[in-house]
Amino acid sequence: MSYLPPSRLKLKPQGMSMGSNDDFEAEQTSSSTHESQSASSTPTLLGPGHKKAKRLHPSDLRRSILSIKVGKEAEEKEFFVHKELICHYSRFFQTAMTGIWLEAMTGVFKFPSENVEVFAVFENWLYSQVLDLSAQGTSNIPFILSLYVFGEQKQSPGFQNAIIDTLRMVKTCDTVNVILFTSGELQYIYENTMEGSPLRKLASDLFVWIGTMTMLANGILRDAYPKDFLADVLRGFATEIPLPEPSNALSPRVLGQARYFLPDSTKIQQE
Repeated sequence: MSYLPPSRLKLKPQGMSMGSNDDFEAEQTSSSTHESQSASSTPTLLGPGHKKAKRLHPSDLRRSILSIKVGKEAEEKEFFVHKELICHYSRFFQTAMTGIWLEAMTGVFKFPSENVEVFAVFENWLYSQVLDLSAQGTSNIPFILSLYVFGEQKQSPGFQNAIIDTLRMVKTCDTVNVILFTSGELQYIYENTMEGSPLRKLASDLFVWIGTMTMLANGILRDAYPKDFLADVLRGFATEIPLPEPSNALSPRVLGQARYFLPDSTKIQQE
C-alpha cells in the first residue's frame, strides 16, 4: 500500500498465498502440560479485569462511505463501508484517512492482493461483531489464519481477538485432546505475522505444553519448523514450569489467559 509509509505503520506485507488443505497434514497429540510463567515479548495485553471496548452506536455513523475494492481486476469486488466504523476498528484505515493520502481525499481504497472472501468476513464482523465462518467452516484452518494475518496487517485488535477465540476452540476440542498447529500452518504463521504476535505465542505455547522433545527433534531433522518457532519453543521449554502431576489434560484456564488478546484501543471509549 504505497499511500501508507512503512515507517509509520510498520506493516509486514503478506508474502504468501494460502495453499490447499492438503498442504496442512493433521497432527494431534495429548500429553502432560505446562503452565507459562515466563515473560512475554508480545505487545501490552489486557489483564483479567479489562473492560471490553464500547461498540459504535448506529447514530455514530454519518453519511461518509468508503469504497473498498478487493481482488485482482477480473475478480475485483467493491465493498461500501462507513468511514467512522472501519476507522473505529482499524488503526490502518484511521491513519490513512487522517493523512494527506489520495485515499483520504477520494474515499477509495484498492487492495488487489487481498482475498475477497477474507474482506467479506471482516466487513460482516465490522457491522455485526460476529465472526461468521458459515461459508468456510471452522475446520478450514488456512482460511482462519489468513483472517488473522489480514487483521494484524490492518491493525484491527478486536477482529484479531475474535479469531483467536475461534482458534482456541478449534485447537482444543476438549480438555484432553489438543490439536497442534501443523508444520504448514506454522510456516504460514511465522512468514506472515510480526515478532511478538499473539498468534505466534499461541502456536508455540501449545507445543510447549503438549509437545515432546522427540517431536521437536523429528521436526528439526525434516526442516519442518520455522527457525523463529524453534526459538520460541526452546525458550518455552527452558522457562515453563510443569503443572502438578497427575495432569493428563490441558487446563482450560491456560488457554483462557488474556495474553493472547490485544486491547481494543483504537478511538474507543471505555464503558
